[in-house]
Amino acid sequence: MVTINIQKKDLWLLSAIMIFLIGITYIIAYNPTGTGGTPSVMGHSADEIEGGGGGETYDSGWFACTPGGTYVINHNLNSDKVIFQVLFSTSSSGSNAVTQYASHDHSHGDFSHAIGAMVKPTSLNSCTVQAGNSYAGYIFSSSGAGTKTASGYYRLLAIKS
Repeated sequence: MVTINIQKKDLWLLSAIMIFLIGITYIIAYNPTGTGGTPSVMGHSADEIEGGGGGETYDSGWFACTPGGTYVINHNLNSDKVIFQVLFSTSSSGSNAVTQYASHDHSHGDFSHAIGAMVKPTSLNSCTVQAGNSYAGYIFSSSGAGTKTASGYYRLLAIKS
């Protein structure tokens, strides 16, 4: 008959070894560099485990726009999962800027008199901002009245989701 006598110091040593082995396993499975790697080879990356590494942003700054204008923007976010927002202002400083959406002038009954801006992704790193063919933007006065504006300035904001 074999008798095993485990002392308290032996239990501490065994616990330290177990914690060390679990830590090594976690590092191999998690890929501590946090990016890329094939999971079957490198283990899982922080990108994969923590939601895709999103949150990168792009800001075009203010650029002049006119009715019917087409503007190619290189945002370099390297993704097809990008959320866009177009701001419009009558001033290059961006004062009184408002978010623009593509719509149409209801008084004409069709979409040939578009107002605002539309964003169309063209690649993983670029998109096209298309100004309405009648008015580049729509602004609001302090009283809340809307005014169609032929030209002004756009600012494209993008975030990788």
